[in-house]
Amino acid sequence: LWHGAPISEATAGNTGIGLALTASARGYRLACVLPEKMSEDKRKSLRMLGAEVIVTANAPPSHADNFQNVARRLAQERGWFYADQFGAEANVRVHYETTGPEILAQAGGRVGAFVAGVGTGGTITGVGRFLKERCPTERIVLADPLGSVLAGWVNEGRAGPDTAYAVEGIGSSV
Repeated sequence: LWHGAPISEATAGNTGIGLALTASARGYRLACVLPEKMSEDKRKSLRMLGAEVIVTANAPPSHADNFQNVARRLAQERGWFYADQFGAEANVRVHYETTGPEILAQAGGRVGAFVAGVGTGGTITGVGRFLKERCPTERIVLADPLGSVLAGWVNEGRAGPDTAYAVEGIGSSV
């Protein structure tokens, strides 16, 4: 078993839960950094799976207290491995290499539109690239919950209002 430095991850909870399951099974220590707006249920789930849960203020990406910045800083300061789901090239690549081909095969080789919510952006980016190469007229549609700032960026070129939203792990905050 690996008992070295913990793995550090910034998460809205979904990837954190997957990492916690893996860490628990393999004997790894995991620290998950979540913004305070994530539900207590996700925090409890992560703790039950053995993860250390660190809750930060709801802060914009440019702020030092943003959950991604805190996770990155803790990893650097404490010698932890930073999983970096938001910046990992493998996130996009795995969806390009696996999810995109699976969708196209199941759709019989023709896709008119791909609609997806966005957390890290890996799924919509990887699948979108794959499908656009094979179905150039296909539309890629980002389905975003009310309260996420992404709609403002897409529609007006600036972040929209950052309000609470009911679909955790989908959408983005400032």
